[in-house]
Amino acid sequence: MARHLEYELACETHGCPMIAAGGDVVCLFDFLEDHLAGLAVTDLVPDSADERPGALVFTDGHTLPLLCPHCGQAAQLDDPEALLAQVSGLYLVGLEYNEEADERQLILLFAADPAASPDDDTLELLEITTHPESARRLTCPPERRARFRATGRSR
Repeated sequence: MARHLEYELACETHGCPMIAAGGDVVCLFDFLEDHLAGLAVTDLVPDSADERPGALVFTDGHTLPLLCPHCGQAAQLDDPEALLAQVSGLYLVGLEYNEEADERQLILLFAADPAASPDDDTLELLEITTHPESARRLTCPPERRARFRATGRSR
């Protein structure tokens, strides 16, 4: 799991922040793509009264919290069922990063086809905006965590 976002360091390839993961500093996009690229969303855990953010659940058990893109705190999901109806069964096919003033946004791009290219202008994409800190709170499924502990790898 990513432990810290280093906003002072930017990926030269993608222009997104770098994160500390497994003793290395890696690109935010590379980290998320290693964990989530091509996976479909199967569920949405709604936010809770104790300020726990809602989270997308992927086919292999990864969960990615949805944080407010403005402040990085738990996002208040107005209609979790409607959001789940929109995103369920769609695959993460791309990522974008936007930074203006003090606001940092991670944009998750979803499509019906796992091999879809987000650069295809004819493709219909669903965009979900969250804060980059969501990556820091990514939860891996138990079997993946055990495998990486055994090999000493973080991703």
